[in-house]
Amino acid sequence: DTANHRVLGWRDARSLRDGQRADLVIGQPDLQTTVANYGAAAADNRPASAWNLNRPSGLALDSGGNLYVADTGNHRVLRFPRPFEQGPGPVRADLAIGQPGLAGSPVQGASAFLFQNPTGIAVHPERGDLLVADTLNHRVLYFPAPLSTGTSATRVFGQTGFTESARGLSSAAMSLPAGVAFDSEDHVYVADTGNSRVLVFGPLRELPSTGAAALASGAAPVGQPDFVTSLGATAINRLRNPTALWVNWTSGDIWVADTGNHRVMRFPP
Repeated sequence: DTANHRVLGWRDARSLRDGQRADLVIGQPDLQTTVANYGAAAADNRPASAWNLNRPSGLALDSGGNLYVADTGNHRVLRFPRPFEQGPGPVRADLAIGQPGLAGSPVQGASAFLFQNPTGIAVHPERGDLLVADTLNHRVLYFPAPLSTGTSATRVFGQTGFTESARGLSSAAMSLPAGVAFDSEDHVYVADTGNSRVLVFGPLRELPSTGAAALASGAAPVGQPDFVTSLGATAINRLRNPTALWVNWTSGDIWVADTGNHRVMRFPP
């Protein structure tokens, strides 16, 4: 719930009814409060803590039921261990990726352990590895498990090094990536929003730590005729500013939120 600086949870999606009240709120003390980084004393530049949020925009779950949140305005990713089992009191994170600790004024930048407005995240369901779309640094970072607060990425996609942050258009560059996913064969998928395409990298074991080039689907990335075109379009094989994606681990189908065209597209493997 980005503009309300919170995440809402319902215990059983199968029994949801229209207008049903959430069972859980993360980032606020109650369902009525909507303050960024609630609980900090300063009116501006409020410091972050283990339980507050600032414009969260991405979610993922691991196989143990732990929730990962892209806390975009605080330039970090938080892990909340089994949030429905916490309490009483606010739901608290047990680690932060992208910051040196769980509390303090947020730091932003381009390095192996810093973000600038991360958005999409994905957790590998078997290994627990983490992918983060580091949107304003025009890159995706890969963090292998086990994860810990302040840990460094071991791979960067979209840049030639961990301190680079230039926007680009090529098989190895990105513009405002916002969605990420793994598949069962260890490929990495990226919704390269600013270039109106989806890039596919991998398998991971065959890739360098920096500057990896995307694979071609036929002769081009998903959504564009080649790696140097970024024109959004409405054709059946084109995209316009996609922001999220999901890969079916059984069939290999790619589902894409084609945001600029107000539709969802399915592409075969």
